[in-house]
Amino acid sequence: MSDRLRIVVGLLVVALGFFWNDIANIFSSTLEEKPIIAIEKPTDEILEKVSSLSSKVTDKSDKDKLGIFNHVFSGRVKDWNADAQQINDLYVAAAKKVFGSSLRGKYDGYGEGIQSLMSETLGTENHAATEDEKIEIAENFSGLAYSLVNCHQ
Repeated sequence: MSDRLRIVVGLLVVALGFFWNDIANIFSSTLEEKPIIAIEKPTDEILEKVSSLSSKVTDKSDKDKLGIFNHVFSGRVKDWNADAQQINDLYVAAAKKVFGSSLRGKYDGYGEGIQSLMSETLGTENHAATEDEKIEIAENFSGLAYSLVNCHQ
């Protein structure tokens, strides 16, 4: 082995020794499974309500995408001056715009679960959504987003 090669290898070993903790942190942080988005943990009651719905989605990538989508929806719905049907229509239209037909029929019962989550709060008759109803919808869909992103089964 030539002297030059020995010096280069020696310097590489020394440099590796100096920066080993930084290198190890880079690899360990990329390997840890972290949530894709930070969402405040909902109450146990809301988690119980949405857990069966979130468990219908089995693909991690779809869970993350739907989690982000529902988180954004939950953050915006409180500010809308809309009736119950408009809120439902806006959710469906936004989902079609974001996902197209990529999730249509992929997760049996997910669409019905979303409709049930809406109607539990807004009822089945169209009316102007009250502030309390919009807050409850926001909390439920934020809980769904949390469950999708953080509760991988």
